[in-house]
Amino acid sequence: SEGFEEVRADSSDSDSDGSQDDEHDEAELAVLGSLLKKKKLRKEDLIDACYHRYSFNDTHQAPVWFQDAEKKYNKRQLPISKQAVEIQKEKMKEISA
Repeated sequence: SEGFEEVRADSSDSDSDGSQDDEHDEAELAVLGSLLKKKKLRKEDLIDACYHRYSFNDTHQAPVWFQDAEKKYNKRQLPISKQAVEIQKEKMKEISA
Protein backbone atom coordinates (compact mmCIF):
# COMPACT_ATOMS: atom_id res chain seq x y z
CA SER A 1 0.00 0.00 0.00
CA GLU A 2 1.49 3.27 -1.19
CA GLY A 3 2.14 5.40 1.89
CA PHE A 4 -0.98 4.32 3.75
CA GLU A 5 -0.89 2.48 7.03
CA GLU A 6 -3.80 0.22 7.86
CA VAL A 7 -4.91 0.56 11.47
CA ARG A 8 -7.55 -1.61 13.08
CA ALA A 9 -10.43 0.30 14.67
CA ASP A 10 -10.52 0.19 18.45
CA SER A 11 -13.89 -1.04 19.70
CA SER A 12 -13.65 1.04 22.90
CA ASP A 13 -13.99 4.25 20.86
CA SER A 14 -17.58 3.55 19.85
CA ASP A 15 -20.33 4.39 22.28
CA SER A 16 -23.11 1.95 23.00
CA ASP A 17 -25.81 4.54 22.23
CA GLY A 18 -24.44 5.39 18.78
CA SER A 19 -26.98 3.45 16.75
CA GLN A 20 -29.92 5.05 18.55
CA ASP A 21 -28.44 8.51 18.04
CA ASP A 22 -27.87 7.75 14.36
CA GLU A 23 -31.44 6.46 14.04
CA HIS A 24 -32.80 9.60 15.68
CA ASP A 25 -30.65 11.91 13.54
CA GLU A 26 -31.68 10.06 10.39
CA ALA A 27 -35.36 10.42 11.32
CA GLU A 28 -34.89 14.16 11.98
CA LEU A 29 -33.23 14.60 8.60
CA ALA A 30 -36.02 12.69 6.87
CA VAL A 31 -38.67 14.90 8.50
CA LEU A 32 -36.76 18.08 7.59
CA GLY A 33 -36.36 16.82 4.03
CA SER A 34 -40.07 16.07 3.70
CA LEU A 35 -40.97 19.53 5.06
CA LEU A 36 -38.60 21.18 2.59
CA LYS A 37 -39.93 19.06 -0.26
CA LYS A 38 -43.57 19.85 0.59
CA LYS A 39 -42.70 23.58 0.77
CA LYS A 40 -43.87 23.75 4.40
CA LEU A 41 -40.42 24.98 5.40
CA ARG A 42 -38.28 27.38 3.41
CA LYS A 43 -34.59 26.66 2.98
CA GLU A 44 -33.79 30.23 3.97
CA ASP A 45 -35.73 29.90 7.23
CA LEU A 46 -33.81 26.74 8.10
CA ILE A 47 -30.48 28.44 7.38
CA ASP A 48 -31.48 31.54 9.37
CA ALA A 49 -32.40 29.35 12.34
CA CYS A 50 -28.79 28.11 12.45
CA TYR A 51 -27.41 31.53 13.38
CA HIS A 52 -27.90 32.32 17.03
CA ARG A 53 -25.81 33.18 20.06
CA TYR A 54 -24.75 29.55 20.54
CA SER A 55 -23.56 29.04 16.95
CA PHE A 56 -19.85 29.12 17.62
CA ASN A 57 -19.81 26.92 20.76
CA ASP A 58 -16.81 28.76 22.20
CA THR A 59 -17.22 27.67 25.82
CA HIS A 60 -13.88 25.83 26.02
CA GLN A 61 -12.42 28.58 28.26
CA ALA A 62 -15.41 28.61 30.61
CA PRO A 63 -15.42 26.85 34.00
CA VAL A 64 -16.17 23.12 34.00
CA TRP A 65 -19.53 23.57 35.74
CA PHE A 66 -20.61 25.98 33.00
CA GLN A 67 -19.49 23.58 30.25
CA ASP A 68 -21.47 20.77 31.92
CA ALA A 69 -24.57 22.95 32.09
CA GLU A 70 -24.15 23.93 28.44
CA LYS A 71 -23.96 20.27 27.39
CA LYS A 72 -27.11 19.51 29.35
CA TYR A 73 -29.29 22.49 28.41
CA ASN A 74 -27.94 23.87 25.15
CA LYS A 75 -29.87 21.76 22.64
CA ARG A 76 -30.53 22.64 19.04
CA GLN A 77 -34.08 23.65 18.27
CA LEU A 78 -35.36 22.24 14.99
CA PRO A 79 -38.62 23.42 13.45
CA ILE A 80 -40.05 19.90 13.68
CA SER A 81 -42.10 18.17 16.33
CA LYS A 82 -41.03 15.16 18.38
CA GLN A 83 -44.17 13.42 17.20
CA ALA A 84 -43.13 13.78 13.54
CA VAL A 85 -39.70 12.32 14.35
CA GLU A 86 -41.28 9.37 16.19
CA ILE A 87 -43.63 8.70 13.25
CA GLN A 88 -40.66 8.76 10.88
CA LYS A 89 -38.74 6.34 13.13
CA GLU A 90 -41.66 3.92 13.03
CA LYS A 91 -41.79 4.17 9.23
CA MET A 92 -38.04 3.47 9.03
CA LYS A 93 -38.43 0.43 11.33
CA GLU A 94 -41.24 -0.93 9.11
CA ILE A 95 -39.10 -0.49 5.99
CA SER A 96 -36.07 -2.20 7.51
CA ALA A 97 -38.10 -5.10 8.93
